[in-house]
Amino acid sequence: HLVPINLTLEHFSTRKGQANSYTLTAERSSGEKLTWEGTVTLEPFQSEGRLVFEDYQLPRLWDYVQDQFRFQVPQGQLTMKGHYQLSTTEQGVNVLVDGGALRVQDLQIQEKGASEPVVTLPLFEVNNVSVDVMKQEVTIPTMKGRDARFTGWIGRDGVVNYQTLFSPVTTDSQAAKGPEPSSPSTNPWKVVIYDLLLDNFTIDFEDRLPEDPVKLLLETLHFHTSDVSLALDRKLPIDLSFQINQTGKAQLQGTLDSDPLAVELDVSLTDIALKPFQPYVVPFVQFDVGSGALTLQGKTKFQKGAKAQPLVTFQGGMSVTRLALEDPTQNKPFLKWDSLRLKQLDLQIEPTSVHLQEIQLTNPAIGLLIEAKGGMNLKRLFSPPGSVSQGEAASDEKLPEAEIFGEPPTPVTIGSVTLTNLQARFTDQSISPNVVTKIEGLTATIKGLSSDQLAKADVALQGTVDQYAPFKIAGQINPLSEEAYTDLTVTFKNFDLPTVSPYSAYNVGYPITKGKLSLDLGYKISEKTLVGENNVLIDRLTMGEKIESPNATSLPIPLALALLKDRNGQIDINLPVRGNLNDPDFSYGGVIWNALGNLLTKIVTSPFAVVGGLVGGGGEDLPYIAFPAGNVQLPSAEQEKLSALGKALDDRPALRLEVTGAADPQIDRHALAAGQLRRQLQKRKFVQGSSSARKEVPVEQIELNPEEEGRLLSEVYVEQFGGQPNTPPSSPEGKTPAVPTPEQMQAKLLEAIQVDDQQLRLLAQQRAQGIRSILFKRARCQGTGCL
Repeated sequence: HLVPINLTLEHFSTRKGQANSYTLTAERSSGEKLTWEGTVTLEPFQSEGRLVFEDYQLPRLWDYVQDQFRFQVPQGQLTMKGHYQLSTTEQGVNVLVDGGALRVQDLQIQEKGASEPVVTLPLFEVNNVSVDVMKQEVTIPTMKGRDARFTGWIGRDGVVNYQTLFSPVTTDSQAAKGPEPSSPSTNPWKVVIYDLLLDNFTIDFEDRLPEDPVKLLLETLHFHTSDVSLALDRKLPIDLSFQINQTGKAQLQGTLDSDPLAVELDVSLTDIALKPFQPYVVPFVQFDVGSGALTLQGKTKFQKGAKAQPLVTFQGGMSVTRLALEDPTQNKPFLKWDSLRLKQLDLQIEPTSVHLQEIQLTNPAIGLLIEAKGGMNLKRLFSPPGSVSQGEAASDEKLPEAEIFGEPPTPVTIGSVTLTNLQARFTDQSISPNVVTKIEGLTATIKGLSSDQLAKADVALQGTVDQYAPFKIAGQINPLSEEAYTDLTVTFKNFDLPTVSPYSAYNVGYPITKGKLSLDLGYKISEKTLVGENNVLIDRLTMGEKIESPNATSLPIPLALALLKDRNGQIDINLPVRGNLNDPDFSYGGVIWNALGNLLTKIVTSPFAVVGGLVGGGGEDLPYIAFPAGNVQLPSAEQEKLSALGKALDDRPALRLEVTGAADPQIDRHALAAGQLRRQLQKRKFVQGSSSARKEVPVEQIELNPEEEGRLLSEVYVEQFGGQPNTPPSSPEGKTPAVPTPEQMQAKLLEAIQVDDQQLRLLAQQRAQGIRSILFKRARCQGTGCL
C-alpha cells in the first residue's frame, strides 16, 4: 500500500468550461513517489497536467505479470515523467505528451531459478519525448544507455537463449484457443529517435554449436546513430566500436539503408586474436591455432537489388600477424610467420573479382614432415579428423560448375608477391636414419600475376639449402589462367649429398659418403605440355660399402657410376623430360624418375655406347677387336678403335675394362697351320739361297712368287708323302691318276699339320696382350684400368 496519500482539489465544479485544479501525491517507505498535478474540465472533457512516477521498484510491478514470461526481474527502478494534454474531439480522444522522460536504473533480468543475471542495465533513459495519439506520432530526441552487460549463448539446437527467455509462456487454455485472429490493418505509428547512444556495453556471448564452445567477449561497446525511424525509411548513420576478447579492437562507421537494403561501412579491425575461433575449424582440419591476430582496414558495401553493381565490395588491406599453427602430435608449430599483408585489396562478389596490389609474407617458417608411415604432415593436418588424405579424397570431388559449364574464370590480378626470409625444415621419418635438410633465407618476388590468358608474371627467387648450397629460380609463370604457363630456370649449387645418403642406401643399396650436387634446370609448360631440361653435375661422388636393402635396384650401380664419372671426379648428365599434363597418371616427380631410370638402364645395358659417345662415336663396334685369322697383328682400322677406346678410358679412370683374347677353333686353327706351312716354304728358300742373300733378308720376310711357291710345295709334299707328284702311281683299275695341283698339295700338307688347343690359347693370350700394349702406349691407360 501507498502511504501517505495526499489529494487536493481546488474550486472543483462541474460547470461547463470550468477548469478544476488537482494535486495527487503518494509515497512508499521504499522511496517510490507518485506526483500528479494539473487541471480537469468535465464539460467538454479535457485535462492537462504533469505526471511524475519516481523510483518505482520493478520487481514489485513484475509480480503481476511474471507468470506470463520465462524470466524474472530481481532488481531495477523505473522513473517516468511528462506533461500531457487530453481532449475529446469528433474524431475521438486525443492525447498529447511533451517533455516526456523515462529512466530505468540498476535493472537485472535473469532466467527463473538462475543465480546470475543475463541482462544488467545500470542506466537507460529517454528524454524530451513527444507523443500525438491522434496522429500516431512519437518523437524521441535522445535515447541513452550505458554500462549494460548482456550474457548470451546459442545452444546446440541453434536457438539463442534470449529467444526462449523473452518468449511468453503459453498456457493450456491459450494453446487450445489457438492464435488470436488478426486485427484489421491500421495505419502504422510513426516513431522517430533523433539520437540513440549506447555506451560502454559488454556482450559476453558463447557459441555452443561447436564441440568446444567459442567464447566472444565484446567490451567497451559504443554505438551511436540518429534519425531512427520505425518505418525504416531513412538512411541511418552507424558508429560502432568495441574491444574483442580483451585484445582486439573493432570500429565500424558508415550508413545503413533499408529500401533497398544497402550498407556502406568503413571497417577497422585491429589485432583480433584467432585462437578463440579454433573450434570453428576443428571439423575441417587437424591442427591447432596457437596464435595469430587479424587486422583489417577498408571500406565495404553491400547493395541488394542493385543490378548494375556487385552485391558486395571491399577496398582496403588486411594482415595476419604472429601466426602459429601447431601440430598436436608434435607439440610445436609446423607453420608460422611474423606477418602476411594484403595491400590495396579490391574484392567484388556477384560478380566476383579479386585485385591486389601486393602480398607481403615476412619471416615465414614451415616444417615439412614425411611421417613414419609415409604420409605427409600437411595432408593430414589440412584434412578433416579421421578422413582420408586430401590427395585420395580429391578424386571423388566434383568439378566446380565453372569447369562443367565453361563459365569464365574469376578475374584475379596481383601486382606483386614478396616473400622475405623463409625458413623451411624438411624431415623424413619414413627412412632410417631420418633425413633432415633446411632451406634458409629464401626471398622471392613475383610480379604481374593475373588470370588473363596472355599475362605472364616475372619470378625471382633465391635462398640456400643447409647453409652452403645456394639456389635461384627465375623466369615467368601464369598459374591463375585456364591454360597454365611456365618458363623457369633453376640453378642449385654444391648441395652436400651425404645429407640424403639414407635414400641412396634404401634405393640403390649404397650409402653416399662424399659428393656435391649442382643443378641447372629449365622447365616450360605450354598448352598442357611439359618440356624440361635437367643438367645435373655431381662432383666427387663416393659411395660406401654395399648394404642389403630389399628395395634396392638390381642395376649395377658401380658400373653406371664408373661410366659416368670423368677423370676430374665429375658426373655430368643431361636429362631431358617431356610430359602431358592431361594424362591422369602425370606427375612431375614421376616424369623425372622415369627419365633417370631409363638413362641408367641404357647405361648399364649398353656401356660401350656410352664409351663411344665420349669420343664422338656410337660405340656399337667397340666391344670387339677383329684380328686377321691366325694373327696377332692389328689392322690400322682396329688400332684406331683401340685409340678411341683408350681415350675414353683415360676420361673414365674409375672404369675397369676387362680384355679377353679369343681364337676361333676352325678359322684360326686353319690359319695357324697355313702360317706354319708358309714358314716351311720360306725356310726352304732361305736354305737354298746364296749366303749373301741370306744375310740381307730375315726368313719371315722372304717373298715367294707363285712359281717358287709351287716348286717348294712340291718338294715339301714329296718329302712328307714320298713319290713324285708329277708321276702318280696307277690305280688298281689301271687308270693313271691326275697329277695333284698346288692347291691340292697345300690342302693335304695343311691337314698333316697339327695345331693343338694350347696353340689356340697362346694366340688368344697374345692378342689380349697386344690390345693391352696398345692401350697402355697410346691412351695412357692406368694399370688398374685394363685387366
